Amino acid sequence: TKQDYRQTQNTIRQFEADTAYLVSFEGINLDFYNRFKDYMLNSLKHSINTFGKRIKMIKSIMNYATEMGVNKNLEYQKKAFKVLNEKVSRIYLSTDEVNILYHLELNEALSKSRDVFVLMCYLGIRFSDYKRITKDNINNKYLDIVMEKTNEPVSIPLHENALEIIKRWNNELPTISNPKLNKN
Repeated sequence: TKQDYRQTQNTIRQFEADTAYLVSFEGINLDFYNRFKDYMLNSLKHSINTFGKRIKMIKSIMNYATEMGVNKNLEYQKKAFKVLNEKVSRIYLSTDEVNILYHLELNEALSKSRDVFVLMCYLGIRFSDYKRITKDNINNKYLDIVMEKTNEPVSIPLHENALEIIKRWNNELPTISNPKLNKN
């Protein structure tokens, strides 16, 4: 949530800088909504869902400001000022595609990223959970870990290729930032 608010703030600042539209409590109206939508979809090429997320955050801020008596403008409550979203199909890699990546010859830096990504695929975990893996979590062909998002303990069987990656790194998995992993 904190990151969503920060991203919304950054998008609004960028919108103000690029369009010279001053965003204030009084300025959050249907004109703003339409301009902001056009800006996000056409200038920034963001998805409807990203726009919807930003509007949701703006409405949340406006609701809080109204409750606190700081805002008197209720334009954001109109039906036309709505949070948009569209259903998206999940994109995933097939087992064959993951195996192709696993066997791909790469330079050292990309090899590290490949190993992290492929290991996450074989384990079915998020990056936030990958960062929590230590050699103490790996027991007899299983990864025992408490998932960060759900705070639930899980025991994940280790695929033979996952075990090979872990051995390749002597049970000390490589560290990498999420942005760097995504870039690579």
